[in-house]
Amino acid sequence: MFPRSYCWRWRSAFTKPSAPRDLTLVYAAGQGDGKDRGLNILAHEGLLKRVIGGHWGLCPKLVKLVVEEKIEAYNLPLGIITPTSIAISPLASLAHCPTSAWGPFVDPRLDGGKLNKRTSEDLVRVMEIDGKEWLFYKAMPINVAFLRGTTADPEGNITLEARSASTSTISPWLLAVKNSAAAWSSSSRTHRQVKIAEPASRRGAWPPC
Repeated sequence: MFPRSYCWRWRSAFTKPSAPRDLTLVYAAGQGDGKDRGLNILAHEGLLKRVIGGHWGLCPKLVKLVVEEKIEAYNLPLGIITPTSIAISPLASLAHCPTSAWGPFVDPRLDGGKLNKRTSEDLVRVMEIDGKEWLFYKAMPINVAFLRGTTADPEGNITLEARSASTSTISPWLLAVKNSAAAWSSSSRTHRQVKIAEPASRRGAWPPC
């Protein structure tokens, strides 16, 4: 579910004067082919300042920037980035932290999800509630969300019938709405004379489950 066309335009615009740079990229699952496609398109020094991802195995070009200390990088749990809870919460998302001596890899007393020495800010901290330790994840404000759908109509409704999963699409969409940000979507096809039937929802609202 990767909007490849938008990323190529984004990469091309970077070479122009006054183009956006030093951006923060947030993604959940492995968006790439293990070679050159997907998020590997954005692996250009200066374009990205920070990357927060849930899976890095298919983005070798981004990994190269991490290893060479050219970008800040975090590996947060896929289950924290993907669920809608992190999108709609006004503050952050909570996940249980085991009380054993060695907690999960995002425990700030270990690495806190940081992937290199350049990365210094703590995005996760330990807090205690009713005598139990929890991990507190900072909210992730989103300015622009890039989505990939199947069919679009003139009213701006998007369907996902040919996509493998919808979860990774719903979360960034909700984040964009919450922050009054832009949500750009590319689709495989467009019905210019047919409106997607209910419950495809009103324009600007996500279809009910």
